[in-house]
Amino acid sequence: MLTKRNNLSGTLLLSALVVLNVISFIVSAFVGTGPWRNWTFTVVMHILLLLTVVLFCKFSHYDIVQDCGLKNKLSLSTILFTIALTISTFIMGLGTSTIFSYLFESLGYVNSATMPDTATPLTFALTVLAFCIMPALSEEFLIRGGVLHGLKKGYSAYRAIIFSALAFALLHGSVTQCVHQFVLGIVCAVLVLVGKSLWYSVIFHFLNNLIAVVLDFLQKSSGVVVENAVTASEFFSSFSGIGVAVIYTVIGLALTVGLLYFLLRQREKKENFSSDDKLSRRLEKFNSYSDYDFLENKKENVFFWAGVVIAFAFVIYNFVITISGVV
Repeated sequence: MLTKRNNLSGTLLLSALVVLNVISFIVSAFVGTGPWRNWTFTVVMHILLLLTVVLFCKFSHYDIVQDCGLKNKLSLSTILFTIALTISTFIMGLGTSTIFSYLFESLGYVNSATMPDTATPLTFALTVLAFCIMPALSEEFLIRGGVLHGLKKGYSAYRAIIFSALAFALLHGSVTQCVHQFVLGIVCAVLVLVGKSLWYSVIFHFLNNLIAVVLDFLQKSSGVVVENAVTASEFFSSFSGIGVAVIYTVIGLALTVGLLYFLLRQREKKENFSSDDKLSRRLEKFNSYSDYDFLENKKENVFFWAGVVIAFAFVIYNFVITISGVV
């Protein structure tokens, strides 16, 4: 008889928050501002996040391999859609990140997060490992493999997608990236539910981060290097004004929505679903449930919402102490 399990989404989200904060404290205390700090922090953090998911699945008897279709054969057409979605959402992200960075910079907030040095083949390879491969695995197994599949047991697929995307955005802790990360979370969730495999969101996540790393490398290799951080006004100038940033946002968002809609229609035709104009009902058709005795309802999801509140509090705290000049 299978063991009953509950609070998958909430337990994993709270565990992830604990891991993130413990690792942040340890790295800050023992690594400091050394040249290997970013790589060390990122690699260790994502290894522990992935280990958290693996251990939780083992002890709760949750078969993530079956529930997330890890052994399912991937479709070439869906992979091509995934690549196209990566490009469209990245275009949107360039616009939204610029707009929000500019707005928050006017309040005194400057995002100081930067990529490590990628000047040599070794450092470039380490950056790809730390910022592309590891996040694509750990964050997708955590959010889409655990949180999303936990939420859709107690909520509709539509709400599970929105709520998991919210958790994903807040987990990154950046006010300037929240909107972009939220859209990324939605795209990843739809890819998992429609494609019936977690590997599609892993591919999407990896490619999205890889584009950012490659662009950062090209920018630095061209000699356009800003010490400590690229401020919003400096990055903003490359768009020749806020109007261009808005155009990037609109074009990227329109392409993303169009690609997702087309992907849903194509999968409906393939599986002989009847046509339905409401996106939420379309998504419900792909909200397959496993045969596992899995407890996850709205009352039990109090742990998930506790995690969301804590993550939101950290985002606000980071924003407040930055604009107040405490750190």
